[in-house]
Amino acid sequence: FARLSQLTQSEGVSGPAPDFLFELQYCDLLNSKFERTRAGRELIYAFHGSRLENFHSIIHNGLHCHLNK
Repeated sequence: FARLSQLTQSEGVSGPAPDFLFELQYCDLLNSKFERTRAGRELIYAFHGSRLENFHSIIHNGLHCHLNK
């Protein structure tokens, strides 16, 4: 969590340390596709807080903001 806090510090976001942290590790094929698409552009680090029971859907379906009202 210390590393995530450091990466997002410039955004002025603060909060309590989470109970759980999950890291998704993608396959080399997806990582190389991301690097090609990124084409040297700067990365923006972000994190998302969600209830533990929602993670199965988030991991399998992603976050669909177009479904928000």
